[in-house]
Amino acid sequence: MENHLFSARKLAVLRNVAHWRFVASGLPEEVPEARHCKHDTWARRHVDVHPNREVLVVLGGAGYQSLRGRSYPARPGTVFFFDAMEPHDLQYSPTHPPADHLWFHFMPDRCSVSYLRVGKGRSQYRSVWHRWYTLPELGLSAAEVLFPGNAPSSPPETVRRRCAAALALLVTSLVEKGYEKPQAHPKEDFHSSIIQTIVRHIHESHGRGCRLASLARIAGYSKYHFLRLFQKHTGTSLQTCVNNSRVQAFRKMAAAGAPLRVMSSDLGFAFPSALCRWRRRQGI
Repeated sequence: MENHLFSARKLAVLRNVAHWRFVASGLPEEVPEARHCKHDTWARRHVDVHPNREVLVVLGGAGYQSLRGRSYPARPGTVFFFDAMEPHDLQYSPTHPPADHLWFHFMPDRCSVSYLRVGKGRSQYRSVWHRWYTLPELGLSAAEVLFPGNAPSSPPETVRRRCAAALALLVTSLVEKGYEKPQAHPKEDFHSSIIQTIVRHIHESHGRGCRLASLARIAGYSKYHFLRLFQKHTGTSLQTCVNNSRVQAFRKMAAAGAPLRVMSSDLGFAFPSALCRWRRRQGI
């Protein structure tokens, strides 16, 4: 039976659990750090930090990915775990070699899954397919079970086994979806559901790290199309939504007597002075 999500070669990578190699904070090093002049130079200027968790499974090709300022080779079977607010590459460098990447983006109650084909050129990558699932549809009750930082008191090998088991369940559930007949959703309802998921994410994160490029990629749209859909389904702009979330969160924290430095960090400002400038612009 043919799988409509993955080729036989990609299925072999996903099923070969014994050969998965993890790159994650809090786990023993399984993939040695690598130096690559072009990637490292580019990566220093293109850093992404956001509150949602992500997992990258390399299905094919070559290249490099960064985690917390360190670069690692991205080869088939390598799995990168990007926990909340962990610095990593902002999309792909123009010189990235051809590769196939499977991304899981975890939102409050759903998971966005993207199969990207990376290659040299202006576009850097293209989407082969994009899907949205609830976590129970992918066999998980919460995304936290995938990430090492959520069991700091357990031995590293025990944590690694938990992460591997959760990832195996996640991947197996997705592969099974590839043998099912794709379900059609009313387009307007589907778009509205995605935008509302993004809105909940913005509110829960107080707008911290909510960049247009990252949110559009999670949603599976171009930046222009995402902005248009966001305006249509919310009646406001993305920037206004982010600012409103920050204003509400700031007022709650200020009323509770939170220190300026804590409020600055929680709202995504690099320095308290940046928070003060933002307050003046908002008139609060």
